[in-house]
Amino acid sequence: VSGHANPMGIGGELWRQGDRAFMGVTLGKAFEGAPGRAHGGVVAALIDETMGLVLFLHELLAFTAQLDITYKAPTPVGEPIVAEAWMASRDGRKLRLECTVRADETVIATATALFIAVDPSIFLTARQ
Repeated sequence: VSGHANPMGIGGELWRQGDRAFMGVTLGKAFEGAPGRAHGGVVAALIDETMGLVLFLHELLAFTAQLDITYKAPTPVGEPIVAEAWMASRDGRKLRLECTVRADETVIATATALFIAVDPSIFLTARQ
């Protein structure tokens, strides 16, 4: 979604501040749902990708088990937006993450997610 190698990606820039992950992006017309507004699915992808950086910061490999999003305002096309994600809690393999997406001071969406940590040696083993 955010990688520059993907010609259809959103072109987002990821960064960290401490244990928080951020992604900034200006979505183009290709991601428009309603006129002048980004499709909610691309906002969900932005959130999931930003949460993925949180996992990296904690040196964890995990998959998304549940992602709950509350859309609070339309997501503008052609204007910068920023997602901020962090780990709210951990209980064994269960990782609870949260995220807020903003355009300037306007909160566009909030999200909570449950990720399940996996053993990298098992997950990354190629199956034949």
